[in-house]
Amino acid sequence: SLSTYAYVTIKLVGDNESSINMSVYDKEIEVTFIDTSNVSMVNAYTGQKLIKTFTIKNTGKGIAYYDIKLDSLVNDFANKNDLVYTLSSKNGAYVSETVVPSIDTVVASNIKIDKGDSHEYELVVTFLKTDEDQSNNMNRTFSSKVKIESSKGINSGEEIYKEGTLGRTITDNL
Repeated sequence: SLSTYAYVTIKLVGDNESSINMSVYDKEIEVTFIDTSNVSMVNAYTGQKLIKTFTIKNTGKGIAYYDIKLDSLVNDFANKNDLVYTLSSKNGAYVSETVVPSIDTVVASNIKIDKGDSHEYELVVTFLKTDEDQSNNMNRTFSSKVKIESSKGINSGEEIYKEGTLGRTITDNL
C-alpha cells in the first residue's frame, strides 16, 4: 500500500512552548490556550474546580484530524474516583464526567476540523465533594498538560469516526 506523509505544524499561542510537528497531510493547526496548556491542582480541597479553555483552528489548506490528550499526567489522589473531568465544545460535543486517569490518556480522538474552522473547548477538572470521609485526598496533587496531537487513526487507516468518539459526536452535531 502507498502512504504519503507531510508535516502539520501546531502553533501554540499563549504558551511558552515551541511548535510541534505532526505527521499528517500538509495541514496547519493553531492551538490557543487561555493562559497556558498546563492544568494543575496543588493542595487540593473538596469542591475545587479547574477550568481550561482552548481553541483549535485549522489554518491549513485542507481537512485535518487531531486528538486531545492529557500528557505528563500526575495524579496522586488516594481515591481516584473523587477527581473527575468533563470536556465540552461550543458545538455541543461532550465527554461526560469521567474519572481522571493516572497515566497519559487521549480523552478525545479522531476529531475532524475543516479548513478555516475553529473548535473551542472547555476542560473542567473537579475534586468531587461527597458524604464520605475524603481526608485521604486532601492536599493531594493533580497536574497535566493539554496536548493536541495528530490523530493516529488518519495515518493508520483506522475508521476516523468510530461510534462513541468525540469526532463522531462533533460531525453528528454539525
